[in-house]
Amino acid sequence: MRDDMRDVLITRGRRGGDWRKPGRKRPLEDLPLREPMMRGGTKFFDDHLGPLKRFLASRVGRPWDEVWSELTQHLDRRGLLQEHVFVHLKQMVVTEVVVKDGVLGCMGYRGWYPLHSGRWRNSYFVDPATSRLERAPDRRVGRVTTSKEG
Repeated sequence: MRDDMRDVLITRGRRGGDWRKPGRKRPLEDLPLREPMMRGGTKFFDDHLGPLKRFLASRVGRPWDEVWSELTQHLDRRGLLQEHVFVHLKQMVVTEVVVKDGVLGCMGYRGWYPLHSGRWRNSYFVDPATSRLERAPDRRVGRVTTSKEG
């Protein structure tokens, strides 16, 4: 994993590039006495999850504990923005997989549902038999067997 993964996932560029700011050439007496608290900033919070997706794709087949330790080595969960990355990681990787009638699934707030890969949600899962990171089955695939079932 890149050493600057924290910066890649969280830090975004600034908008605008014009050095001319409104009000810079006005005399001090013409400037407003008060300014609103909610000024438009130049830095934005935006989810940049492409590097995280590529990282997970490159770790398919490896033990989940190794992948998790590599992530926590470079991302500190104590920061709010970095914790937000782990929220997205939990949405991408299903860690509690249940096999029901030969179909991989997981428990949601509405009960058990089959595990299908979305655009990025539930894209990966931790195989309950081997504890390895695996790619989730495509929506078009019906039954999926785990490695123990053959």
